[in-house]
Amino acid sequence: MDQPLDNFLRQYAAIFNQSHFSSASKQETIQIGSAFSSSMDCLKKEASIGSLIHFLHVTMDKLISLIGRKQVVNGNPLPFAHNAFEALVTIVDRLHDSRVNTFVDMFNRVQLLLSYVQNNLDVSDFQYDTRGEKISNSSFHGSEVAPGVYRKQLHTELLIEIMAAKQDRPKLMQRIWFFFEIVIKSLAYENILNTQMGLPRLHSFDDCLNGDIGSVISNVTQYINQLCSSASPDIKSATLLNFYLAFFVSDLFSVCNRYWVFNYIKSYIIQMNSFIDKLHRDMTQEPNALISLKLDFLRVISTHEHFVILNLPFYSESANMFDIPSFRASTISSVSQVSTSTLSADSVVADTLSVEFKQTHFLMGLLLQEFKLLLPLGIPSLQKIIVCILCQIAQFIDRDSRYSQPFVKSKVVALFLPLIKIIIAHKDQLAQGPAPFLDSAFRSAEASHELETKKNKIAGIEVSTPNNNSNSCLSLELTRNILSLFLWVFKNLDSELLFNWWAELSEPNLVKLLQVVRMCVQVFEYRGRDVLNNPSVKNEEAKQRIEGLLFGDIGARNELMMRRRPFASSSSSRNQSATSSLVRNRWDKSSTANLTCSELNSDENEKLVCESNICCETVLVCLDLTDYMLEIVSLGSLSTFMIKECVSLMAEVLSRNQTNAVYLSCLNLLRIAVKEHAQFILLEDSDLCAELCLRLLRISCVKDAQVRSQAIIVLYLIMRLCFDLTRGNSLTRLKIQLIVALSSLVNILDQDKAANLQISIRRLSTFSSKDSELIQTTFPAQIEDLAGNLHGILLNTIKMHEFDKDPEMHMDLMYQVAKGYQSSIQLRLTWLENMRVKHKERENFAEAAMCSLHSAAFVCEGLYSIEQSGDLPIGATVFEDVTENVLEECIFDYSAHGWSSFNHSLSKDKIVIHLEEAAKYFFKAQLFEFAIKCYQHLIDMHKGNKCNYKTVSEYHKKIEENYEKIMSLEECGKRSYSTFFRVGFYGRLFEDLDGKEYVYKEAPYAQLSVISHRLEAFYQERFGLPNVVEILKSSNLVERRNLDPNKAYIQVTYVEPYFDYYREVELTTSGFERNTNISEFVYNIPFTKSGKPHGGLKEQLKKRVVLRTEQMFPYLKTRLEVINRTEEILSPIQVAKEDLNKKLDQFEAVLRLKPEESLMFDASLSHKSAALSSGGGSLQQVDGKRLQLILQGCIGTQVNQGPTEIALTFLNVDDIDADGDGEWTIEHDDLRLLFKKFLRLCKKGLAENRKLIKADQVEYEAQLQRDFEKMKSIVNPLLHNRGPGWISHTFNDLERGTSDLDMNGVSNTNAAASLRNFVQQQSHSEF
Repeated sequence: MDQPLDNFLRQYAAIFNQSHFSSASKQETIQIGSAFSSSMDCLKKEASIGSLIHFLHVTMDKLISLIGRKQVVNGNPLPFAHNAFEALVTIVDRLHDSRVNTFVDMFNRVQLLLSYVQNNLDVSDFQYDTRGEKISNSSFHGSEVAPGVYRKQLHTELLIEIMAAKQDRPKLMQRIWFFFEIVIKSLAYENILNTQMGLPRLHSFDDCLNGDIGSVISNVTQYINQLCSSASPDIKSATLLNFYLAFFVSDLFSVCNRYWVFNYIKSYIIQMNSFIDKLHRDMTQEPNALISLKLDFLRVISTHEHFVILNLPFYSESANMFDIPSFRASTISSVSQVSTSTLSADSVVADTLSVEFKQTHFLMGLLLQEFKLLLPLGIPSLQKIIVCILCQIAQFIDRDSRYSQPFVKSKVVALFLPLIKIIIAHKDQLAQGPAPFLDSAFRSAEASHELETKKNKIAGIEVSTPNNNSNSCLSLELTRNILSLFLWVFKNLDSELLFNWWAELSEPNLVKLLQVVRMCVQVFEYRGRDVLNNPSVKNEEAKQRIEGLLFGDIGARNELMMRRRPFASSSSSRNQSATSSLVRNRWDKSSTANLTCSELNSDENEKLVCESNICCETVLVCLDLTDYMLEIVSLGSLSTFMIKECVSLMAEVLSRNQTNAVYLSCLNLLRIAVKEHAQFILLEDSDLCAELCLRLLRISCVKDAQVRSQAIIVLYLIMRLCFDLTRGNSLTRLKIQLIVALSSLVNILDQDKAANLQISIRRLSTFSSKDSELIQTTFPAQIEDLAGNLHGILLNTIKMHEFDKDPEMHMDLMYQVAKGYQSSIQLRLTWLENMRVKHKERENFAEAAMCSLHSAAFVCEGLYSIEQSGDLPIGATVFEDVTENVLEECIFDYSAHGWSSFNHSLSKDKIVIHLEEAAKYFFKAQLFEFAIKCYQHLIDMHKGNKCNYKTVSEYHKKIEENYEKIMSLEECGKRSYSTFFRVGFYGRLFEDLDGKEYVYKEAPYAQLSVISHRLEAFYQERFGLPNVVEILKSSNLVERRNLDPNKAYIQVTYVEPYFDYYREVELTTSGFERNTNISEFVYNIPFTKSGKPHGGLKEQLKKRVVLRTEQMFPYLKTRLEVINRTEEILSPIQVAKEDLNKKLDQFEAVLRLKPEESLMFDASLSHKSAALSSGGGSLQQVDGKRLQLILQGCIGTQVNQGPTEIALTFLNVDDIDADGDGEWTIEHDDLRLLFKKFLRLCKKGLAENRKLIKADQVEYEAQLQRDFEKMKSIVNPLLHNRGPGWISHTFNDLERGTSDLDMNGVSNTNAAASLRNFVQQQSHSEF
């Protein structure tokens, strides 16, 4: 023991020994008191931590006794209470700061001090009267011990000291939990004494104590606000202090008048709301921290073991079972008013949280009020806290045996009824579940939603749609917790109460309720092993589970799983017991601190079982609710629209991944619904019947035989009822719906699913053949015919899957099926949609856009042939400006095939949807010009509606966006286009492909070697024989007699778009126009008369092969068959001209000349025009590296087959030998003019390069200039050479070509005269 502690204990023993001071004077008494105060000061400042820890209980007992005791010496009082309290605060703070040989829990409380309060502190030893004398337990008969002498209560003295503390206030607030624990223990001891004396709790304490506690709570709340609102907020300290206060108030429920405690909570909420409201008004800080603290306070209050009872779940007007007086309306409204004014008024939506509800169920009303206010605000951290609190309460109710009886539990769960209305009112804030994989192909729900949206847009009506990307939308995990609460309430409510409640609701409210139930089905779809194995999902779920165990807010999903499983693993049992300890052990608030991460880990299989059980239970509850709704409909109190909603909900269940138990329950319920409401489902609502057909066929593909059997039974029931309702008439519409549904499944059917579906379809025929009531009708024959059609589609599907690794063949098969269904609008659109989905998956966005455009043209053509309305496009021809391929949608006589019966499938809104989709995909494919045209058509379609300015404005913004994209890509030179290859198949192994040629459209910059390897690998694998596939390296015509009949040969050649001269003249320099709407392609084969592929300039010949495809690119598929092939032999001089033209194109591209800088004309009707310009003009930004490479290739090349060698070979009059006759031809004139242009461009290139070079490239530039002068000295004399009659040759050939010019609208005389005058002027000026 060190000296300060020893001195304090000696002084304490001496001062309370009256014999030592019997004769002390007043002055001596003051000195004694001063000395004792000094010893306490030394104790709190100088005593060692080790001594304080070793003699902790002794030191604390002495100091606490000084707080409640007043010593009197010879009639002179010696007050030590304040000094003792300050010493106590300082010692507690020093023990916290040192942490020597101490342990700290999650709330930063030293376990040594906590153990002292709980185990060592005996409050009965600190009972003194106002004279300072100790009172024994036997002398207790009230607060008055003797006449004029009253008992001093430790908790009262502590509260007074807490309020009076000024100097050490920050230290006190940080360690105030220690004094709160002493106050609670003293109050509990006082309760025991009062109980022994027979005093009720309401009269155990006087009003002074109520005021003292209220003042302390108010002061602490004010200090919390100061910590959060200061210039440098201390959120951590504020959070701990808020927890200390919350635990203190929660413990007060068990030891004092509960009416007081409700007032304390009310006071706290009002204070916090006023602080939050002030921050909103001042806009100095975000109030999120204060709101979070308020929620943490309510979270702790909600963990009280009597929380449910405190909310009066069994309260009725006739009788009150409890002695808890409810607040008056004015009191409740004051709280709710402040809470409402705290947040934005626009966020508050009317609901059933009435004043009466909050007055009767005060605590639950506070929580639900916070939930209602926070749900639409978009603050995930706060939303998560309030949802976790509600989930925690639900878990405690489920685990508490006091509420295990169904009737009792139903009454308790009724406390959550306002939650239902709140969730329904804010359903748009909930996260939408992922779309079922089937809807990505069929899109029935999505298309119907978009259709309704478009109808409202066209009508100029603003509609509010959920926005999953908005800031206010909840996360998927939080949405699952909210909806699990939603279903938990309905599951535990009494069925009769639920039935009567729904019977009184209006139909719009029931529709909204069913929409929320549908969302439950969507978000609780079984995610499976792939999602659970996702690292991000694992980390997030582990984090949530750890937080849930520490704070008692484990997600409702895990709780539902625990309720369904009678057994649990060892780790789960430990977790459950650890969480339950929060309720059982009120004093030990650190019971969750000892949990380790290993106890939180669970096996992967257990996670899968948990997920499947949760999804199963939630969806089964949804089906139960649907059953209740159908019962209400059967009473006749609701319209048939509710039938559609209920059946659509069951179809939604069948469209999701679920367990077999869910499927079987849903099919049983669906069978009953179809039988009871067959007239409406099968005849009055064709879309609903079509959706059921789709979902039932999907379920008929699953592995489980029992599920498949039940699905096909329901499908057969639909057919039979439809046949009975139509009195034996044809099942044409149902057949089409089934064929459309099966066509929609082709993208998800593999071989196993197709085999299962074949078995199920055969059972339809078996059922019909054994149906004795209909055996004599046409029903069996119709079913047999339908089964045959479905079987044919399945065979096509299986064949398509054989070519899954060959996307071109796969799309060819889909295209053939789609073309075969051109007489059926639904089937044609379905297969076009299937093709769109496949193209989208493979990122062939141009082809996906064409599928949508053809769908729009198809609908437009059919609609115009029926209605011929003035505000509709005039058939498919209106889209001819995008592509001429859409004209194939006009070749069928729609009106002659009864299209008017399918008028419901044709609408202007569907055209809008398809066009918007096409524009979106064109944008992704960088075909911005096509996207602009689509938006222009959409604008034209909306011109009839003068109110729809917003939609038209959005289209104009899209057009602007596309133009900006064009400019940005063109300026930086990064716009790219597709690459094309000719592919020929030879050999009997290819079967139908043998001898056919195709043009393949590939990604930009695709390499021939990659395409060849891909095709070789695929067919090698398909044929299953080694070395059976061979790639032909040559591009020459294949000689079939030289091929091995047992092998398969593939010939791959790079091809380019081809344009004849007149079309090329009409085209601009836009690369887009040269790479779209093209059906002709060219490739060249070099050869010589000697048989070698290459030779000298005078020997080099070239074969130009032009291919024509069946349609124009881009089209519905990425490969098109070659239907025509033409060949042309180019002479050596023509080959030289072509090579020089390529160099000129490279020059123009790198110099980026403006169109007006080159005057285009062609003197020889060649495929490349010659440009004659006078020079000058501005140049745009030039790529210096590319320019130097081109200059080096053109000027630096003095040997081989460079430009100089070409000029010497073909422009030297003395050596001319063109085709052996020695004449100067128009080819020579054309080549001479090309060289003039070439020299001008070289001169411009050198001038531009001179501006771009650096200091170390001066010598290089000088060498280029010398090479250019040398080349010009050689070539210039050759350019002055011209054969006799060269001008007459030129004009004779031009005049012979004027017949073709007439066809393109160019005048013969004007064209020839203009060219003659221009050439003569150039001749005089140049020569």
